[in-house]
Amino acid sequence: DLSVPVASLTKLMTALVFLEQNPDLDRVADVTRAELNGAGHTQLRNHERVTLGDLLHMSLMCSDNVATRVLTRESRLPADDFLARMNQRALELGLTHTRYVEFTGLDERNVSTAADVARLLRVAADNSVIQAISTTRSYEFRSATRPHHVANTNRLLYGRYEILGGKTGF
Repeated sequence: DLSVPVASLTKLMTALVFLEQNPDLDRVADVTRAELNGAGHTQLRNHERVTLGDLLHMSLMCSDNVATRVLTRESRLPADDFLARMNQRALELGLTHTRYVEFTGLDERNVSTAADVARLLRVAADNSVIQAISTTRSYEFRSATRPHHVANTNRLLYGRYEILGGKTGF
């Protein structure tokens, strides 16, 4: 029942709201310096051109904050509207102890309870795109300029269990 920072688990809601916009996952987007600033470790570079689908893999599999920021920008919703939709969707799902103030999980004011996160995970795992990505061990693609290899940080995928969905976070 305790609301605590959810870190990168935020990206599950970001992905749900992004996919609600029915994006063309084959569309190419440019990475900008604005997304790179303060985002932490990433394979992406300034002005690199990457498909939205590849960015979604990076966001959900290795928790890439730059990829997540590009996705929210490319959703074609203004940032404030995207964030409002994340919070509205949380309420629609009955996540009454969940609050988002940004998209990646870098801000500790993104909070939720274990029960709310479990409900969110169930909804995310029922989304075929999120389910497929979140259960992929590794993914390779080529941006407009170079190859990328993405490894899923969810160690449960490498064990003997059948995993139906998931997301790592600290």
